[in-house]
Amino acid sequence: MTPDQKGGVAKPPSEVIKNDVDLNRSISDHSFCQVKSDSGYDESIFGELLQPGGFHAIAGDRGTGKTRMCVNLMYMLHTGYQECGDWEIITNVFMYHKDRNGTKVGTPDHVHHVDSIDELYLKLTELYGCGRQIAIVLDDIHNFYLDDGKGPITKQIRHLIANRGKLDILLILFSKDGFIEFENDRKSDYTCDCEWYRYDTEKTWESAKTENNLDPNWNRLDSSEVQLPDGEWLHVSLTVTDWTDEDKKEGWFYDAYTQSSILRYDKAFDFDAFWRGFGNTSSLKVKEYVQRFYEEHPKTFETEKSQMVKNYADIAAILKSMGLTDEAIEYALKTPKTTLRRWAGKQGYEWRKWSMDHPFRFKKIYGEKQDAGQAE
Repeated sequence: MTPDQKGGVAKPPSEVIKNDVDLNRSISDHSFCQVKSDSGYDESIFGELLQPGGFHAIAGDRGTGKTRMCVNLMYMLHTGYQECGDWEIITNVFMYHKDRNGTKVGTPDHVHHVDSIDELYLKLTELYGCGRQIAIVLDDIHNFYLDDGKGPITKQIRHLIANRGKLDILLILFSKDGFIEFENDRKSDYTCDCEWYRYDTEKTWESAKTENNLDPNWNRLDSSEVQLPDGEWLHVSLTVTDWTDEDKKEGWFYDAYTQSSILRYDKAFDFDAFWRGFGNTSSLKVKEYVQRFYEEHPKTFETEKSQMVKNYADIAAILKSMGLTDEAIEYALKTPKTTLRRWAGKQGYEWRKWSMDHPFRFKKIYGEKQDAGQAE
């Protein structure tokens, strides 16, 4: 069964101060994951699913908790849930850290944020052979993946899908429902190993919960159904982890309410050379090849687009320091405020008022709003 994707929007988080015990819960204190198969409940199945060489495609409409689920899966990899291993995670999901000293854009240890497909490949080649497994987790890929298979970003994602086994990486891709129809032929290089579906209406959710005798405590926004390569169906509930706990006051957070997961093409990586050499490399020599490629191909990030990003970060940070609101800066630069904040953070700026010394005093301008087209 594939659910009808028409979901609602989760409520905004409310901040509640928690004590030190709550803020430092270990993963063993969480009963956030439940998995039900035809034979009953067994969470150990999850450790078997999160393995190198796998490809998971998660589909659901906006407002169904896909990004929260995405962050929960990253948390499970990060903590080695069910002995799934030690991971380096490359993602386009925007995260930040809050504590008594303020808010800072960044990522937890072993999690690497990327804004472009070029940066993704650079980070992949940099981390390859580090002794830890590599997972690539991309959210909202329908915003930059073309279902005709064309376009530079689409082409490079398809290369990763087709070569995931040889590269020995785990791919987890999130998209809106129906946007990507991977081939049904199980022999296809682009067929996902596990297809995840979100319940987007209460009607389909209640029907599925009754039909499959699911735990009555499960709710729609936490739940998914998963089709395995052999055709078997699993039912999965992922509730709250330390990275998605909306009640905590401090720690790691993700951007839950704006579409901040992006992926650009910067022409900063020699994709053709990488795949040309990769195709002539045996599976036994992949590690050696990727490491050599990284050493012999220095970063070339000073492209026109990367310079544009730096310029926007400079301007946005100055405007924020002058006291403009995030919404005003977003309007002025015609770029999402979360994107500008992330760019500024990567350039080392503090995202707050009076973070810089200014040579002038700025005054507010008051006056009546003029009609469109009226001369000043």
